[in-house]
Amino acid sequence: WTFVLLVCVSWAFTCLDNCVKWLHWQGQSKYLGIKFVLRSFSCLSLLYVTLCFVALFLLSKIGNTQQSRELPKHILWGHEAWISSVAFSPNGKVIASGSNDKTIKLWSLSGQNEIATLEGHQGGVTSIAFSPDGRFIASASDDKTIKMWAVENQQEIATFVGHRYGVEALAFSPDGDVLASGGRDYRIKLWSVADKQLIRTLPRQENILQSLDFSRDGGILASGSVDLRFWSLAEQGDALPPKMSAAEIISDGGTGLLTVSLPSETFLTSGLHKIRVKMREGTDQFLVFLDEKSTEVVTDRQATFINIEGHELI
Repeated sequence: WTFVLLVCVSWAFTCLDNCVKWLHWQGQSKYLGIKFVLRSFSCLSLLYVTLCFVALFLLSKIGNTQQSRELPKHILWGHEAWISSVAFSPNGKVIASGSNDKTIKLWSLSGQNEIATLEGHQGGVTSIAFSPDGRFIASASDDKTIKMWAVENQQEIATFVGHRYGVEALAFSPDGDVLASGGRDYRIKLWSVADKQLIRTLPRQENILQSLDFSRDGGILASGSVDLRFWSLAEQGDALPPKMSAAEIISDGGTGLLTVSLPSETFLTSGLHKIRVKMREGTDQFLVFLDEKSTEVVTDRQATFINIEGHELI
C-alpha cells in the first residue's frame, strides 16, 4: 500500500504541473495559480519523503522476517487432497498420514520416502492412531467406519461399523486392548481390539466429538466437544470422574486454557473465552467463569449456568 501511495503522489505532481500550464494558457491570475501550486508542492513533498522512509522501514522488516522464517526439514508429497491427521509410530521411525483422498500413507522418517498406501475407506480419512505397541493403525473416516491395519504387512484386519455418521476421533487405551471412537452422531464407542467387537456405547453427548484421550492407567476417558467431559470406565461409562482440582491459565492472546487435575492425571482444554475456575469453600463445587456475565457451577454430577449476580439460568 505504501508503494501505491507513492505512485498516487507522483501523479499529483504531474496534475499540478498540468494545472499551472492550463492557468498560463487561460490567462488567469498567474499569482494565484503559482501560490496554489507552491503550497500543494510543499505538502506533497513532505508526504513523499515520509512515504519513502516508511517504505524503507517496511522493506527492512520484510527482509528480517524472511531471514528468520524456519523452513521445513522435509516435505513429503503423495496425497491428492488435504491431509487431515498425522501420527508418529511409538518407535518414532514411521509417520502415518490420513487424507481426504480416502487413503492412509506410511512414511519412513529416516529415508523420507513412502512405505505404503492403505486403501479401503469410501470417504475421507479424519483421524488416525497407532496402537501403543506400534503393531496396528486405526483410521476413522467420513464413511462412518473405523478400520484397523497391520503395520507389518500393511493389510486391513478389521472394520468397525456402528456409528450413524462420520467418525472424527480415535484413541487407544494405554494397554492397547480398547479403541475409543467419537463421531458426528454425538456418540463415543468402545471397541475390543482383540475380538474386533463393540464393548459398549457411552451416553449421548451434546455435540460432535472432536477429540479423545485415555488417562495413563486407562481408567478415565476424556472427550472434547463443545465441552470437556470425563468418563469413568470402571463405572460402566459414568460421566465425570472423582474429585477434581483446577487452576486458571490464560494465554497472551486471551484464550482460556483450563487444566483439570485428577488424582493421577492432568488434562488441558482451550476455549474461545477466558475461563476462570475457583473452588467453593466447604463444597465439592467449582465455579467456571465463561465470560464477564455467566458462570458455570460444576459438581460431580451436574453443571448449572448462573449469571454474575447469582440468578440461576439453567
